Order: sequence, then C-alpha cells, then structure tokens
Amino acid sequence: MKKILYSVLFIIGVFASCQKDILDKTDLSGIDERIWSDETSATLYLNNLYSLIMPTFPSSFATSSDESNSGNAALLGGTLSDQQVGDFSATTYQNIRKINLLLREVEKGSLSQASKTKIKSQAYFLRAFKYFELVKLYGGVPYVTTLQDWITDDLYVSRNKTSECIELIVKDLDSAALAPKELIATQTGANRGRITRYAALGLKGRVLLYWASPQFVGPNTSASDLATRWENAYQANKLAYDEMLAAGHALFPNFANVLTDESSANKELIMIRSFGITNYYNSFETSSRPSSMGSGGSNQPTLTLVNAFPMSDGTSISTSPNYDPELYYKNRDPRFNATIAYNGSLWALGGQSNLRIWTFTNTSSELSTSSTGFYNKKGVNLSATKDLAANGSSDWVEMRFAEVILNLAECAANTNRISEAYDMLKLIRARAGITANANGFYGLTENMSVSDMNKAIWLERQIELAFEGKRYQDLRRTRLFTVLTQYNYIRETMVTTAKAPWQSVKVPNASNNHINLNGTATVGSAAFIREESDVNTKGATGTAVIVSGSISSITVLTPGSGYATTATPRVTIGSAWTASTSFTLNKQLFYGDNLYTVTTAGTSNTVPPTHVSGVSTSTNGTTVRFTYVGKVAKARAIVGALGSISGFEIQNAGSGYTSAPTVVVEGYNTYFNTAKGTLNPKFNYLDKYYFYDIPSDNINKNPKILQNIGWVNGSFDPYQ
Repeated sequence: MKKILYSVLFIIGVFASCQKDILDKTDLSGIDERIWSDETSATLYLNNLYSLIMPTFPSSFATSSDESNSGNAALLGGTLSDQQVGDFSATTYQNIRKINLLLREVEKGSLSQASKTKIKSQAYFLRAFKYFELVKLYGGVPYVTTLQDWITDDLYVSRNKTSECIELIVKDLDSAALAPKELIATQTGANRGRITRYAALGLKGRVLLYWASPQFVGPNTSASDLATRWENAYQANKLAYDEMLAAGHALFPNFANVLTDESSANKELIMIRSFGITNYYNSFETSSRPSSMGSGGSNQPTLTLVNAFPMSDGTSISTSPNYDPELYYKNRDPRFNATIAYNGSLWALGGQSNLRIWTFTNTSSELSTSSTGFYNKKGVNLSATKDLAANGSSDWVEMRFAEVILNLAECAANTNRISEAYDMLKLIRARAGITANANGFYGLTENMSVSDMNKAIWLERQIELAFEGKRYQDLRRTRLFTVLTQYNYIRETMVTTAKAPWQSVKVPNASNNHINLNGTATVGSAAFIREESDVNTKGATGTAVIVSGSISSITVLTPGSGYATTATPRVTIGSAWTASTSFTLNKQLFYGDNLYTVTTAGTSNTVPPTHVSGVSTSTNGTTVRFTYVGKVAKARAIVGALGSISGFEIQNAGSGYTSAPTVVVEGYNTYFNTAKGTLNPKFNYLDKYYFYDIPSDNINKNPKILQNIGWVNGSFDPYQ
C-alpha cells in the first residue's frame, strides 16, 4: 500500500517583503529557519495559514437546510454517494502540517517569548478550528499534532476517538486563549480579523455545546457522562460570556446592520474573515440580490423561515390574534424586515430609498424572480450599486456575541438553570425590538420545561442567526433533520402572481410604485384624506371622509411633494382643529372622527366643533363658523402624477358610510394571487449522514483508516 505523503506547498511570494538574505538560498523547496527569528516574516507565514483555514461564506452542503433554496439536493433527499463530502483530504492535512511546522519551528527562533506566544496562540486556534470542522462531519479523525517525517515516521495514522479529538481541540483552544485580549472593533488595517482570547473562549464554548448535543450522544452514552458534558459546556460558555462582557463586547443596537457595520462601534463581532482588499471579494452580496440589482439565485428564504418569525410582541403567528395571513408582513418581529424582502417591500439597494422589490412571477422588473417568493436582506450592503455587487466587500462574521448568548442559554437550560436561559433569550429579544409585554417575557412562554426551553432556543437561533451558516449545523447537532424527515418535510415557498393590470409594475419606476399592501377601499372617484404619518412616493396615510356616498376631492395635512392642486379631482390642504387658531373661509378641518368646512372665517375659541345628527351646521363661539361634512375612517390615498387618484386604502372602516357607493374593504389579494409552492427534494436525511463517510480514496491509501458505521464496510464508532 502507498504511504500518504504530506508535503509543504508554500508560496515563496508570500515573503516578498522580507529581507533579501532570508530568501537568498539554494533550497527553494523548504523554509529558511531564519524567518522564525524575524517577527514580520513569521507573521506573514501565519497570515498564509489564515487564508487557508479561516471560514468564509458557506455554500453547497453548509447551506443545506430548511432556511433557503440553496443546498445539496442529494444530501437533503437521501441519495448521497461515496466521497461527496470531501473535507477529509490530503489538502486538509497538508494545511494542518503547515500549522504544526510553525508551532515547532517558531520555538527555535530568537523572537521574544511574548511574540512567540502571540503567534503560536493564533496557530493553535487555527488547528483547533480545522479539526473541529472535521469532527463535526466525520466524528473522530487522525489528530496529528507533530511534524511528521515522511521518511522515518509511520504515516499510516489511525483515527482518534471522537472524545479524544474533543479533548485535544479543547487543549489547543486553551493554548489559543493566550491570544491578545482585544476586540475586533479595535483592530484596524491588516490586523483586522486576528484571533483574540475571546474568539478562543467562544469557540471552546461552541465545541463543548456540540459535544453535549444529540448528534454526539450515542446509545452507550451514560446519563452521568452527558450531564458532565453539559456542565462543562455551561462553564465554558459562562466564562466566555462573562469575559467578553467585561472586555466591552455587547449586542449591537441595530440588528439590521450587525453584519455590515464594520466601524469601531460594532462590539458584537467576535470572529471574522475580512474581505474587500484588492482582488479578494465575496459572492454573498451578488447572490443574495434580485437580478435587477445584482445577480440573484441563492440565499432566498423559504416560507418556513418567514413563518418562524414571531409577531412584534414575541408571540407565534399560530397563536397571535393579530396575525393576518393575507398581510403576513405586518406587526412582525423587527428582525423580519431586517432579513426578509417580500413582494412590494421597500429595500434601499444601491442607495435607492424608494426602491420596491417585486417577486410576483409575471413581473417585468426581474429577469428571473425568486424561487421562494422572498430575498434575503441580511448581510447585504445597501450602498453597493448593481455594478459593484459582484465585488462583495462585507466581512464574513463567523461568530458574534449573540451566538455566545444563545450558546449559554442552551447550556443553562440543560443544566437546570432555566431562569438564566430566560435571561439570555430576553437579551436577544430586547435588542431585536420585541416588546417586553406586561409580564416582561417578550412573548416567551412562562414556566417552560427543559424540552420546551430547548425548542424556544432553537427557534431563536433559527431567526437570530439566519443566513449566518448556522442552520445546517444546528439541524445536524440537534438531529432536527430526523424530525423534518419524519414529517415528510419539503421546503415551502410563496408563489405570487399579479392580477391585471398590475403585471406591468416595474422596479425602480417610481410612477408605478402605487400598489398598496395594507388593504384598499373602493369608494368612488376620490376621497378626503387626513395625513397621519409619513408620506411615501406620491402617497399619504390619513383619514378618508365619505360624504353621502359622493366623493369629489382629497384633503391632506402636510402632503409632502408630488400633489397637484389644480387637477381633477382636486388636492386641497386641510388642517386639524386647534383652539385659538385663525381659520380661513372654506378651510377643511378635522376634529375627532368628523370633517368640517369653515363657513365663516375667524379665530376659534376653546370649544371644539360639534354637530347633531341631521343638523349640518355647528358653531364654535362667535368668531368662526363650521359646517359638518361627514364621518371619517382611517385610510390612505395614493395620488399619482398631476394629482390623479389611483387607489385608496381603508385601514379602519369606521362608521357613517352611506350605502352608495359601497365601501369595500379589500386586501392584498386585490392585486395579487398567492399560493404555496414547494422546492424539491422532500427531506430524507438518513441517520448515517450525522457522520459522513470517509472518502474511499483515503481509506484505500491508508489501511489504518476505518470507515464509519452505517457506511459500506464501516466499523468505526463515532460516538466513542
């Protein structure tokens, strides 16, 4: 049998800025030992390890979940073949060898002990991270920590037990915890993204959480062993949380920008990979956008994820009386609008503040519409124009403080520290902007059991960490893939089609941005409108007044721009009644639910206008006289070019309408038909997928490598 050869493939060009005498040598296939006595050169070697090991935006297997349209169909559908998960490879171990080389050789150099410790701590972290990635996929792997000699050493290395790998990873992370005590927020230039003590503590907490999770709990795992795992995980995450908090790490106030704000104000970031330098970009930006503003095709949220977001008070859409399945986007957890772009929603891509996104299938604004009916907004840089979207410069955030909080919550729950688990979830929901409610529980069910608390935490992770590469891993470590398979789960989508004549709506043509998504009312040719809130493109939110069933004009308060006062129907400016105010003849006045017209100009006193049913005239003292016009209802008028009126929205029908014309309160389906769709395949995640097969090519090269049980000729137990 052949021996596996591990060789160092190091690019000499990395050291272009080093001293000439270091590079002036005859053996260009090796590493000159003098670089380990020069901190700049040693750091350049370390930088190369960062580029090889540090994680980046996920793809393929790592996006395979119920979160989006992305992923590997063979994995989700249960047809995975041998060697499709190829992370266990010669390249992986070549990179680990490069780390081991640094750890051995830097000790031989003449650098100060402080410099050696700083460099080695980062290398220990990178080694631990890479091995943990392997263990999550395969269970135990050969944990090589020395620089093997391809001539004198036996390179047929056996797999370590999974438990041994976890112990060695933790040991490496304890060494990595000697890294500098600094925040990502304080790192600048080429130093940004370096591993810190807090990244090491956070990763240790993550590792031990996984080790206690169902994925790694086998049939022979004792209750006492599992309890020890959870307690160790709790202590690690508690230490990480406490030290991070004391050092200044905190939840960033603006959830919508937590992944894109790279300023010193964002103290939530724990571990990142930097992008945006010359010829070093990411594709996440362009793949997340609609085709009209970049590229599109990936990272499109499923209806499953959309439905996971609670209401603004934290309650589930399945239990909230305020949930409207037709207007599903209203009154939702603020993280919903920070994550989900839905049909007709505003998304200020490329700095276009009034840009509406259309996802209905027959829109002419997109070359290809979302396959799920939604786009992902999270982590997308709003300032990037369409032309620059391909050069994604946002950093990949591998770990942030919110994850540490959620890790601690889960460990607290599983060590019967339920109160602490509640406290952690409340922190997450409070930052999100969910209301605390009278009981201060932010919509969380009170007095949850451990099982129910776990479900609440897993749901919170699904929402909070959406599109951060965590859902696939969470479905594996919790074995929720099995639950989805048992329910014959298939990813659901929202298929939206527009009714005539709305198919011609284009983006970003502002003149066509008049489709209203809060419900409409058919009231005739015009309506009186009172301005109540902000003005969108040629639109105003206000109060409609129906007068004897005949509507002839629109009255607005603070109308903004885009209105014409001479077109038919006319747009006039009204105002609210206030005491001691001068009112001109024919002025439109609003007070309470009623509309009045000034019939005698003058100044009002402290008595507001009143009216008696059947009596059209009301007085206000002796200085001003009003005529009662009609009842009002919460509404919104959409005013197109030159004051023409294209539609009305009644938000609260009120009272006082006549039977002709009929006021019909309509909804989203005035413009659109919606239906559920599905994305193949139906989930069939096999139990053996929790520990993938070692590629047969590697087993054939090394007789000591055993295959995982459940796979062909498998005898290695990944639960040990």
